[in-house]
Amino acid sequence: MKKYIILIITILLSGYSYSQELFLHSQDSVLGKPRLEVGVGGWIKMSLIYDREGIETTAALNPLYIPTGNVEHNPQFAGDMKQSRLKFLSRYRSMKLGEITAYIEGDFYGVGTAGFRLRHAYIKGNKLLVGQYWSAYTVPWVWPNVADFDGPPTGIWKRMPQIRFTQKFDNSFEFAVAVETSLPEYTRVVDSMIVVEPNQNIPNLTAQVQKEWGRSKIALSGIYRNIRYQDVDSSFKYLTGFGLSLSGIHNVGKKDHVMYQISGGEGIASFMSSFGGMGLDVVTLDDGRKGLIPTWGGFLSYHHYWGDSDFSSNLLLGWVVFNNNWLKDLDDAIIGTHSSININWTPTENISSFLELQYGTHKDLEGQNGDAIRIMFTTEYSF
Repeated sequence: MKKYIILIITILLSGYSYSQELFLHSQDSVLGKPRLEVGVGGWIKMSLIYDREGIETTAALNPLYIPTGNVEHNPQFAGDMKQSRLKFLSRYRSMKLGEITAYIEGDFYGVGTAGFRLRHAYIKGNKLLVGQYWSAYTVPWVWPNVADFDGPPTGIWKRMPQIRFTQKFDNSFEFAVAVETSLPEYTRVVDSMIVVEPNQNIPNLTAQVQKEWGRSKIALSGIYRNIRYQDVDSSFKYLTGFGLSLSGIHNVGKKDHVMYQISGGEGIASFMSSFGGMGLDVVTLDDGRKGLIPTWGGFLSYHHYWGDSDFSSNLLLGWVVFNNNWLKDLDDAIIGTHSSININWTPTENISSFLELQYGTHKDLEGQNGDAIRIMFTTEYSF
């Protein structure tokens, strides 16, 4: 027993901390660095939520889930640990191929009460990435400092299996292009109509350009997709979807910063958190017509640090719009808003707690309105 304890202590002491990960490394080296490094890390997060309307989703206050019309309040207090994560990282270096990185990350937001869900799993070498990672239509560094697990639900946050090429022209300019899996979401207006969701045979094409200057950084990203469907005569046809997104961060004063994003297009609703999983990429009418749904969204965020203390606050304003080009007897659009203000305490780099007040509104296609208030407390520890 004693020798196993000594072995464990030796392994722990042989590692070193890097970006909140514990590493083990080989004794041989390549160009002054270990030939092989293997790291493990994680993130433990608890979320406690009081929701005035009793909305079940704990990951985010999605405006489209807010009930509309004359609905009585049904408050609930809920909490979970499903946002906790595990991650594993390996780096291998050789004179021939340079540095190769393999990364796997998952959380417990899968099927069931706490099923494991794959978030990232990729291999990266030099300019090429193969595997599941943030879509090139997503800009992860523009994620504001909020308690919501999904980030602002009015933003673009999507991970996709892909083959991605990235070229850095200098320290301030970067271009990426990717071929990604196409997983469109369909919906039907009349329940009695059968909608065939065929296999997709053309991948999405995404691209992103980033430019950094001074204390500011912007990104322009885009997506182009051909969505395959089966028509009423059983023939296969395609609908062309597209989207553009502008994101940025600008520093203000000593440490404060402003973040923003605006995105829009057709047939890309599943890439926006508010519309994801709702089948709003493609709509099918009772007469057999099919089409792509125009969707828009974005947010504006301001992050303020309270002097030299461990406290900061974030103010967020967000919106989403679903344009109704199909159902002429109903309103022109579904409109949702999401706003929040919080206070964040970060006593050390790996401990953080949020107290956040959230407010959302929802106007549906029948012109009915609803709003919701949520108070969210989270605490997290990364290792």
